[in-house]
Amino acid sequence: MPAIMSLACNRCDFARKGIQNLTVVIKADGEEMICPHPLESTYAEEATGLSWSELSRAGRIRYRSALVCLGCGELGYYGPDQLGEGMARWTHIGNIVRSVRRREARMHRCRACGYHDLEPLKVDETEWEIWGQLFNWIRGKPNGPFCPACHVGQLRSRMTANEIDAAVIGAGRFDPHSDPQGYKAVFGDYTRLVRMTGVRRWLHRALRLGELTHFFVWLLGLGLAGVLASILAGLSRLPWYSTVGIVIGALVAFAGAVGLVAPRIQPVVNVGLAPTGGPSPSLRLTVTNRGQTGQFNARAAIIATRKDPNQIRTGTFQLKWINNDTFARSLATGHQADLLIAVLRELPLERTGEHWYEMRVQQLAGGGEAPWESFRWLADPNAELPECDLEISIHASYARQPLVQRFTIRSAGAWKPLEMVPIP
Repeated sequence: MPAIMSLACNRCDFARKGIQNLTVVIKADGEEMICPHPLESTYAEEATGLSWSELSRAGRIRYRSALVCLGCGELGYYGPDQLGEGMARWTHIGNIVRSVRRREARMHRCRACGYHDLEPLKVDETEWEIWGQLFNWIRGKPNGPFCPACHVGQLRSRMTANEIDAAVIGAGRFDPHSDPQGYKAVFGDYTRLVRMTGVRRWLHRALRLGELTHFFVWLLGLGLAGVLASILAGLSRLPWYSTVGIVIGALVAFAGAVGLVAPRIQPVVNVGLAPTGGPSPSLRLTVTNRGQTGQFNARAAIIATRKDPNQIRTGTFQLKWINNDTFARSLATGHQADLLIAVLRELPLERTGEHWYEMRVQQLAGGGEAPWESFRWLADPNAELPECDLEISIHASYARQPLVQRFTIRSAGAWKPLEMVPIP
């Protein structure tokens, strides 16, 4: 039966919950109607007047999988028929319990924002992806898709219930604790499938010999384990002083290798940050990639203000790339891109002879720019001009830790544009 899945961020409170897969029937007028489990056939036949077999032969039974957009965070349901393809599985049960691979999910386009990067609520990870996650963990590179809300944490998927538990137990029709025999008689003994242990799931996936890719990947892993065991067995036959010498030499070689390749094993964000030179009506920060190619995004936080009576707005916000509507931007080695930091506005006259100016710290919101915080002052030679300290962090897809640098933004004078000065 379909599971109730939750996809949540491990850093912030972003979370999306939904049913793993839905069954829909196409009515005579072309409208789609959801048929909840386990009464799909009853709902479909009552809505169309046709039998389940007739609807299946006519291609009017469709399946939708829950996918979350990594751009806007919207949860939607998408199916292979929307890509011009047939059913992913031959049987009804196979379609409602199947997991979706990321490659298939990214073939869809988000209905809310048009973004192509979708993540399944329940993903079917290939063994290559699992090996890749292990390699990334060794290199210190974060695994998993980034959260569309904070863009720092990774999304984690887990099962919270199944559709029968949510729909039937929640409605009070059956309680498996007070009436286990009646519950089992109606829905069958499915607890054996739900409670399959992690080891059994691992063995089940590893022994699917029909999928040659899975077989050869695990065969490679067993071969590497055999090589390691042979080395250890060979060392055990040598005299103890030879074994000690070999081990010490191996440790020295390992330490030297780590010193040489550590920057590649655990890469750091290697970018140059240069604010716009001199006073300007809009402040920009030029990011120059001096390291490897990757996806970059930038966040900021106001850490201090001076000569401003208002309380500091806490929290971090996403900075916007110039000429780009998404939070991430790809930069090749040696390439540059600009971040929008703040803009200067002259406010309408309220009194004759008084000129007020406003400095707006900008953020990325809804695909465009929007003010995060603002500071106002009177254009007077004796007026105190507000200042703001920003902490900007540049995140890269290949590095675990961001590059953090602080800047002061302020007006260069009562009637002058803004300037941005690095804090040593």
